[in-house]
Amino acid sequence: MAHLIGVQDESMIDTLLLDWGNTVMVDFPQQSGPMYRWPWVETLLGAEQSLSRLSQRYCCCLATNAADSTRQDIRQALDRVAIGQYFREIFCYRDIGHAKPSAEFFAFILASLGKEKANLVMIGDDLEKDYLGPMRYGVRAVLFDPCNIAPPGMLRVASWVEIEGMIETLNRSAVA
Repeated sequence: MAHLIGVQDESMIDTLLLDWGNTVMVDFPQQSGPMYRWPWVETLLGAEQSLSRLSQRYCCCLATNAADSTRQDIRQALDRVAIGQYFREIFCYRDIGHAKPSAEFFAFILASLGKEKANLVMIGDDLEKDYLGPMRYGVRAVLFDPCNIAPPGMLRVASWVEIEGMIETLNRSAVA
């Protein structure tokens, strides 16, 4: 199959589903309640710079099981660390009524975005919820694994700096 420059293949990733806690922002275990009310919030190292670049090329969305926060609460937390503008959509358990890794969670997101499974990749730090669950549903996934504890053979990144390269690699393999 020939591919034209500037024409996107149907199987190329154009949407990133990013987990929130310990992928985009630090989830401090001693804190409870909505994150935007916490006395201190911060992003993971490199997240802001990478999101600035990624959001210019991809539709970046949060996909989280946060039970204490609504979409508006999450937006307020993102804005506290000046990254809210990078996320087109926020999908959270509290608003959807389904949690990762359920098929209903991912089906809701696909329907809301009007996307196909091949256009998405889930990136997060939880092996079951952010990697195996999406893969079972047919959505590509990358494990955010800064401690390098993932079993061999899994698509993984150890830092935000590696995410862009991983997405480019996945897209190259989709058109090969």
